[in-house]
Amino acid sequence: MDWAAERRVIELAVNAMRGAGVPATARNVETVVNTVEQGPVAARIAGFERKLAAPEHRGLIVSVDTETGEIGSAGMAPEPYFARQEGQDDFATELAKLKAKARELQATVDDSSIDRVTRERALLELTQIRVRMAAIEAATAPSQTQMARPTIRLVRDGRGQIVGATKA
Repeated sequence: MDWAAERRVIELAVNAMRGAGVPATARNVETVVNTVEQGPVAARIAGFERKLAAPEHRGLIVSVDTETGEIGSAGMAPEPYFARQEGQDDFATELAKLKAKARELQATVDDSSIDRVTRERALLELTQIRVRMAAIEAATAPSQTQMARPTIRLVRDGRGQIVGATKA
């Protein structure tokens, strides 16, 4: 609100207060002026909130001055290091790609018509791929606590004494 508009609001507020018998103190006038200013500001802030709720603005952070409704600064929320990045393969896809690459490299290593240096480079790369494949398989394999454990059935006599055990 510019000075002329604020002056007009103050004049109207003072006249309305005098007409209603309310003392026209600085505090009462300021309350009326702030209330008049907050209407458009609140609508502007609500508009920002609606725009920020859109999926294409996910992670956008904006600081808004609540008195004027102006944007102070904007930026992106930090992405945690463990968050999934776009284009990142899951383990199954990566394992399938690695197996296909391992087959190609193994064919290169087995082909005697290819020069020795190329075959050795392929063998080194194949070793790295096999290590990564083993790491993925170990990471995705069920843990020992998840695997079915063999159960043992205790054999008791008539008095409740354990006399033996059998695998169930």
